[in-house]
Amino acid sequence: MWLSLLAIYRSLTVYFPCAGSANRLFICEEMISELLMWVSKYPDKTIIVGGDFNCTLGPSAPMSKLINTLIGKTRLVSYHSYSTDSNRSYLNTYLNDKLDHESTIDHFLISNRDIVSYYDVLDPDLNLSDHRHITG
Repeated sequence: MWLSLLAIYRSLTVYFPCAGSANRLFICEEMISELLMWVSKYPDKTIIVGGDFNCTLGPSAPMSKLINTLIGKTRLVSYHSYSTDSNRSYLNTYLNDKLDHESTIDHFLISNRDIVSYYDVLDPDLNLSDHRHITG
């Protein structure tokens, strides 16, 4: 079974530096270059890139522009856009109670819409992380 899955999918987990990290944009530019190379290496596979991107995917922030460049140059699309319920508002993926801050900085980018049948952000009663669970 694993060999047949490898014949169809390629997945990658990422962790981008957070705001305030030294050389953040340079490091992220290098990571985007690596991801572009990796995605182009497997044009016939379903690509899944997931992890802590440490940025929202808005149009104006420098980090968002880098991630949107990756999306624009590949066939990847944000998992959030695959939601089947357009009237539903989803929880943010990051929550810091002490700072009273929450945002959507964890993302899945995927190249094949057909394999996504469900998407949700969970907020379990017991969660030792400041990130909420993404399920699909």
